[in-house]
Amino acid sequence: MKLAEALSIRSDMKQRIHELENRLHRCVIVQVGDNPPEDPDELISAIDRSYSELQHLIEAIDLTNSQTFLEGRNLSSWLSQRNICLEHRNILLKIIEQAATGQRRVSRNEVRFISTIKVARLQKQADDMAKMFREIDLKLQSANWSVELLPAAGVETEKGVISPPGEDASEENG
Repeated sequence: MKLAEALSIRSDMKQRIHELENRLHRCVIVQVGDNPPEDPDELISAIDRSYSELQHLIEAIDLTNSQTFLEGRNLSSWLSQRNICLEHRNILLKIIEQAATGQRRVSRNEVRFISTIKVARLQKQADDMAKMFREIDLKLQSANWSVELLPAAGVETEKGVISPPGEDASEENG
């Protein structure tokens, strides 16, 4: 399985857990004499199983990211840099928005406010962060489709499912 496929499955699993949670919320309290639309215990069990599967998948993704190198750095390092670029840019854009929003005065007697920053300079910095984010993201997307997911306990590979530690792998793979 490619890393990109695992990332897609992780997203689907998170969505499924969210849907199970919503279904469970509809079942935990009912009016006296009514039956819940679904068995809450079955939904809780499904949530437990889903989280267990998700944990094993995340472990495999993290292992793959830490042991796969691109231009001398592992993918985890690239991911950190990409995320920092995004957060940094978002802060800059909020500051730019605040500084660029003019203060409305009704009369000349009202207090006047001026920007204390150079908006153009910050905009250039935000644009540079966006460009860096895109460049890193393209590298990561390319790597995701070329890198095989490293097997971690409980993760399905082309050779079958690898059981979590302490479980017998021969039952699932045989």
